Amino acid sequence: MLFVLLTARMTGLAGQAARQQERERAISKVLEATQQERIRLAADLHDGPVQELTALSYGLERVDRRLQTQGPDAALELLGEQKNHLVGVTRTLRSLLSELRPSALDEHGLAGALKLYGDAFAKQADVNVMVDAQVDHRPAPEVETIIYRITQEALTNIAKHARAKHVRIELTAEEDSVDLTIRDDGVGFDPAQAARLLNDGHFGLVGRRERAEMGGGRLDLDSRPGHGTTISVAIPPRFVSSFA
Repeated sequence: MLFVLLTARMTGLAGQAARQQERERAISKVLEATQQERIRLAADLHDGPVQELTALSYGLERVDRRLQTQGPDAALELLGEQKNHLVGVTRTLRSLLSELRPSALDEHGLAGALKLYGDAFAKQADVNVMVDAQVDHRPAPEVETIIYRITQEALTNIAKHARAKHVRIELTAEEDSVDLTIRDDGVGFDPAQAARLLNDGHFGLVGRRERAEMGGGRLDLDSRPGHGTTISVAIPPRFVSSFA
């Protein structure tokens, strides 16, 4: 009897150790992907806007010299060229900034941004999407971005794999908690097999969980074959990075 109990205990510990190793490997992959994204963004900034702003600085010096030597009329054409150049730099910077924080969050707030994205997704994926968002207390900007990105990634996954006809997104943002629920009526899957996808380089679900935990919250998943999938996220309204 003692041998059986000891064997069961050792099996349980081995399972816990395996799950911990899997989690550490997933976190490592997420952090590596984040670092690579930062490197790419830095390179894009250096090769794009930084170089263009340097060129713009030289162009303005030319405008200044022409203004002093030939007068305002002679400098107008060159000044117009620099203005057009500045418009291009601004457009590039806005594109890069949208990768860090979607502009829809600043323009429409979290509830409005989710509704707009849900409407766009519904048209593109031919899926009925209902968004019920109640924001009584606006979260920190970082929390808004986490919620928005998790929703984006979840809907993308639904379009790729779920074969769902209906999706319901529920959001409540109060003073002490931000809660997000995403339900679909798709084909579902066995959550026990989700970890195996890491071996093939697919860590979208793990990435969404790590996003939630980075904000000091958690992500829970409920799914089974033939019965759809429900993702539940709970995050405090104040950003608290668990990786800090």
